[in-house]
Amino acid sequence: MATNSVLTLVQILAIVSAILGELVIEKEYTEGFYTGDVNEKGQRHGQGVLRWKNGDKHAGRFQDNLPNGPGTYFFKNGVIGDRFIGEYTNGRRSNGNGTLLFSNGNSFEGRFENGVPNGHGVYQWNDGSQHDGDRYEGEHKDGMRHGVGIYYWANGKRYEGEFANGKREGFGIMYTENGDNYDGQWKKGQPFGEGKLTVGSMTVEVNWVNGKPVPKPKAV
Repeated sequence: MATNSVLTLVQILAIVSAILGELVIEKEYTEGFYTGDVNEKGQRHGQGVLRWKNGDKHAGRFQDNLPNGPGTYFFKNGVIGDRFIGEYTNGRRSNGNGTLLFSNGNSFEGRFENGVPNGHGVYQWNDGSQHDGDRYEGEHKDGMRHGVGIYYWANGKRYEGEFANGKREGFGIMYTENGDNYDGQWKKGQPFGEGKLTVGSMTVEVNWVNGKPVPKPKAV
């Protein structure tokens, strides 16, 4: 009599368990559906994948039912991001380095605190928008550019200086693609107050009034 040569999922899990020396199960929990290693208490423990009922998914290392260690979290709605790669402690993203990837091609790699970029990191645009090819390297606070950093435009222009709440704020230098630059104060993303404007070999001191540079009068 012919036998069915196709292994069932239960049989496959049993074989994997025998090879790894750990229990491997597929089970529905209150929060979602889990496939992976468990301990003798039936808790998620080891490598596994947990699919939450809201559509999110975590693949990585578990300990005592919770994500612990390296893992990848897939977001269904993509509001925060589409995929986070990093360390977890007791079910939460650890404060430390990680990578946040977006389906449009954008990415952030750097330090996270409380689940969002905080500290030094690199944000790269690859989304086909007006920012495509731009890159920011520097400090972040609560997911926004905040502190000292460098913003590189794809056309060769760059800004080196201070940021606040995602905008150029404080002291900074803006370089054009041909090397001309403005060295001075910024407010809400625009030149503000006193600074120096260098065009080619000529440098003049200016005072920005209503968004326009006004040369400062020379001392008599």
